[in-house]
Amino acid sequence: MVVYRSLVAADRNALRRAGRALLPVAVVVPVTAALHLLGVAGYQAGEILVAVILAIAGGATAWWAYRPFEAHAVWAVTFAVLCSSLTGVLAPPAPWSAGRLAAELDAAELPFTEIVDESRSGRSWCMPRCPAIERVYRGPAITARAAAAEVAFAFVDAGLAPPELLQRLDGGSFALSAEDVRIEVHAEPENDELPSPILITIRLEARR
Repeated sequence: MVVYRSLVAADRNALRRAGRALLPVAVVVPVTAALHLLGVAGYQAGEILVAVILAIAGGATAWWAYRPFEAHAVWAVTFAVLCSSLTGVLAPPAPWSAGRLAAELDAAELPFTEIVDESRSGRSWCMPRCPAIERVYRGPAITARAAAAEVAFAFVDAGLAPPELLQRLDGGSFALSAEDVRIEVHAEPENDELPSPILITIRLEARR
């Protein structure tokens, strides 16, 4: 009976050690899945936020779980660094948030225009739709085609659109799907009077 109890105790200790060793992984996996589903890496400064969250979740859990082991601090730091590196996996598929879309649109300078309307929709987890922002600008009295060309030049300069877009412009509207965003632009006169200010509607929708 004594021998049996000692064997059972050894098995339990081995299971306990194995459970402690795997606990950080058991914590980081659902945290990573939640960050992915919520699209946190697509927020403004989202990659930094994800790296910090994963490092804290993994490092703190490893620090607590590995306390009985030697050099547990080294293991905790190592695990925190490894967890933060998962940001490189989460960032590419994360859709841009509405805030990030707005920041990208701000970077596309449209001189001699003013924002007259803006709306945002969608969610970062893309259910039912991915984040989107739609802005209406009022510009000077130029043709719709010239206004669309100005927007295209601004998008190319800001890195939102490829240079090939400038060769495909035809009329006052265009649409394209880039790697991270779908862009729709439509320009038209504000009223029937001549000359009339131009209204430029720009819609950016994130892509997962």
